[in-house]
Amino acid sequence: MKKSILAFFALCFVAVAVFSLLQLSSIASTYREGAQGYEALAQFVTDSPGQSSAGADLQEASRGDLASSFPRVDFAGLSAINPNVAAWLILEDTQINCPVVQGADNTFYLNHTFDGTRNSVGALFIDSNNTPGFADQNTIIYGHHMKDGSMFAILQQYQSQAFFEAHPHMRLLTPEGNYLVELFAAYATDVTANSWRRTFGDEADFTSWIAEAKDRSDFVSDVDVRPSDRVVTLSTCSYVFDNARYVVLGRLVPVT
Repeated sequence: MKKSILAFFALCFVAVAVFSLLQLSSIASTYREGAQGYEALAQFVTDSPGQSSAGADLQEASRGDLASSFPRVDFAGLSAINPNVAAWLILEDTQINCPVVQGADNTFYLNHTFDGTRNSVGALFIDSNNTPGFADQNTIIYGHHMKDGSMFAILQQYQSQAFFEAHPHMRLLTPEGNYLVELFAAYATDVTANSWRRTFGDEADFTSWIAEAKDRSDFVSDVDVRPSDRVVTLSTCSYVFDNARYVVLGRLVPVT
């Protein structure tokens, strides 16, 4: 009887181990396929003649010089693959260097990549309720917090002042023109909070919302956001508490 019990537990252990290995293999395969799909899209982005390879001159460049520091994106080619393409987002020296889409809802791109392949990596996507073309006072871009560091996982690093000072800007390229995204706040928030507002009643309403974001921010920024400005909110999952999200906010500065 004792040998039978030991054999049963040994069999259970082996079964659990095999199941766990299969799960890990499946996750790794999902991440690998997602990464390969996005790497293939790099052919649609080429450096501008004046762009440095590291993009290190972004922080020192004058507004007039910024246009030459942006790469060129073949939006026509990307649109042939997916007409929902809306932008290309870059955070220098990180894995954020990929297209942004806007679909008919906020669920499809949670588990479909840019080319429509079903994959839990998903895609970076603009809130379907936002006006296209970053026309709203606040445009929201969602992305997963992937365990391999891809998509929007790096945003959590903005808890550190040092990380912000090393990465104070993003570059947002669109078919209509390019923007420097001057980051001014980042914080963890609950899904029931007002962090994802798209429009505002008046200037005072907007100014109050910006002030609250800066007060809650994990880093300190000297970016001055005015009522006439448009901003972008990058949103991803966070695990600091139940139903937490991490948001990073930036001011859109046209450069072309």
